[in-house]
Amino acid sequence: MDSLIDKILRGMIAEYGVNTLKNFSFFGHSMGAIVAYEIAVNLLERYGTKVNYLFLSSKSSPDHKMDKVKGPKTLIDQLKEIGGINEEILETDDFMNIFLPIIKSDFDVLEGYHIKSFERKKLDSKAVLLLGSKDIVKKDSVVSWSQYIKYIKFH
Repeated sequence: MDSLIDKILRGMIAEYGVNTLKNFSFFGHSMGAIVAYEIAVNLLERYGTKVNYLFLSSKSSPDHKMDKVKGPKTLIDQLKEIGGINEEILETDDFMNIFLPIIKSDFDVLEGYHIKSFERKKLDSKAVLLLGSKDIVKKDSVVSWSQYIKYIKFH
């Protein structure tokens, strides 16, 4: 996760000067919620730049560790449970050869990511937490973002 955040942050600084902005927000869905949060933390810690709002969708807070995926079949089963991908596509050779390794890499990053709330002071930003009625993420694991961000609103 650290190298991913460093690379994204370097690109955002080079392209948009995000470390000098005064009024901006981030949206992150699923893994992107963790990435948005980590970028906000790093901007504040490294440059003193505060993100006004974080819009975090369908992702448990950082203290909820993701279980290790034990192989392609297990990963495909998880993708079916999560939804959003046509199940017929999940069974094609192209998907297995091209996309499954990319998705597995994202899962590996999330499996290795886990922090405890006491390891950081709360981020002084506002956050809107979004959870869909069909999301497999549990509401209590989303609400627990309040351990990491001072101002939370849940939808």
